[in-house]
Amino acid sequence: MWEKYYKEEKEYPLVFPVVFYHGDDSWSYGNTLKEVLGDVPEWFNDYVPHFQYLLIDFSDIIEKDEEPEDPALAAYYYLLRASRVHENYHLVQKVIRLIKNISYEVRYSELFHTTVQYILLSIEFSHEDLIEIISTEDPQRREDVMTIAEELEKKGQKKVTTALSSLIRRIRIKFNNSDEAFKYIDEFITIFDYDDLDKYEEALDKARTLEEFKRMI
Repeated sequence: MWEKYYKEEKEYPLVFPVVFYHGDDSWSYGNTLKEVLGDVPEWFNDYVPHFQYLLIDFSDIIEKDEEPEDPALAAYYYLLRASRVHENYHLVQKVIRLIKNISYEVRYSELFHTTVQYILLSIEFSHEDLIEIISTEDPQRREDVMTIAEELEKKGQKKVTTALSSLIRRIRIKFNNSDEAFKYIDEFITIFDYDDLDKYEEALDKARTLEEFKRMI
């Protein structure tokens, strides 16, 4: 953002710090960065930015089961509730209705795009059910949902491919580009599971031989 304003020779915009918190327990770290950091070495105090932030503690709001008056906050509230329960169809439906009817200056397209991404990535909710809701509540956006879903799928595939390529390169380097390493790579590709990425990386760090790496994974 700063680079964009610099290139366009515009005055930098004000930044308003806001913390949206939705943990299980209430927020207990105050409303300044210094309070969040806690005790730091005395010499470091002069380098801690001193500012307050607006805290919106959704853990209290969800606990009280009260819908916020502001429609954007209400939409966020129902998104969080939808992420915590299995029967969430009616909650997602409320979210779509709320963002459609927001009247103040928010670009609806961006808000819709962000909301759909969150639903597809962070909530156990099928594409089919989401398309069904959009078809009823905001039918002109039906194609947008399908496009967003396709974009997310492509990004997911690219993420997996990038991770696999990085691991293959590390295997070759770790085991000195040996013939055994090159032969094993074909086998590794067939068993690779992105969900086990951390396990593969930890095994590569610890294994001293290719055989050790195979046993660890």
